[in-house]
Amino acid sequence: KIGKTAPYEANRLLALIHRMFKLARRWYKREVPVGWTNPAYDIEKFPERKRKRFVRENEMLGLAKAIDKEPNVYHRAALWLYLLTAGRNSEIRTARRDQVDWDNAQLILPETKSGEEQWIPLSAPALAILQALPVEEGNPHLFPGRKKGQPLSQSGMWKRWSKTRKKAGLSDVRIHDLRRTAG
Repeated sequence: KIGKTAPYEANRLLALIHRMFKLARRWYKREVPVGWTNPAYDIEKFPERKRKRFVRENEMLGLAKAIDKEPNVYHRAALWLYLLTAGRNSEIRTARRDQVDWDNAQLILPETKSGEEQWIPLSAPALAILQALPVEEGNPHLFPGRKKGQPLSQSGMWKRWSKTRKKAGLSDVRIHDLRRTAG
């Protein structure tokens, strides 16, 4: 039913439900009836197309101006870092000050999506942005959020990005497309 209007979300929901039942079976082995199968198994997914969207050269100036108009210094800096480093949203958004290797101009991420440590090179503009960030006492994150000691929230970042991309006239560009653009 969800897939008729939101096929990608339906596929993600199916994957979540499949994982939930798989974990339940693992955690409660003795209580699982013999012959039980995962109800989310073997359900056909909706077709998906890979997106190939990135910010084009003729769109970049408008995006840069829109990012610079972002009133929150942390959101503005995070958006620039996405473009300057090709870092993933969660990796940049949750980065901590102790992960910045100032001497070697890199951001060291102890565990990434791949499960391995990763070093993100920091260009001179990226370093300048990070050096100019105000430090919030008691918060180890480069981009502190509203909650004490926490990074910017994902939902807060999405809301700010949504406003920024509209100002730039790029309503179809996602945050992840900034990673592709930098790449």
